[in-house]
Amino acid sequence: MKKRIPIIILSVLFSIIIWTSVNLSGSFYTTLQLPLRVNSVRDGYGIASNLPETVTVKLKAAGWNLLGLQVRGGLEFLVSTGLETGNIRVNLLNSVPDNKWVPSDVQILDVWPSYINLKIDKLDFKRLPVKPMISIDFKEEFGLAKSVITFPDSVDVEGTRKFLDTL
Repeated sequence: MKKRIPIIILSVLFSIIIWTSVNLSGSFYTTLQLPLRVNSVRDGYGIASNLPETVTVKLKAAGWNLLGLQVRGGLEFLVSTGLETGNIRVNLLNSVPDNKWVPSDVQILDVWPSYINLKIDKLDFKRLPVKPMISIDFKEEFGLAKSVITFPDSVDVEGTRKFLDTL
């Protein structure tokens, strides 16, 4: 009986491997939450509208392909704006070809939200002073010999006028 235990264990493991490979060959559905990233904005322009942080993508594919996407990680949904400026409405399903992580045998069924509205404005610059927000406690009879100096004393920030007005 003791000689048969390794054979039984190997048979069970082999059966599990065969069962898993056969089942993962079928079609499955899954939903991924992916961060949204806008690329290909025209030089000298930026996005002046609020965007959703993530998009929900519903996929259909063989189990092996979906498993590979789940394991890979670091996926993001890319949206290209091209050379357009001003207010534009982007259909996210039309942006699927921009996403190179989608293999040809994976079918994207739905993307939510379906559309995003973008406002693309010229970029401006603003110089902001750096003001330290520190709190220093000393023991009794000790103190600061000189005032705190920050380096650099200011920074240049680039962004759309709407963003710069909030700073």
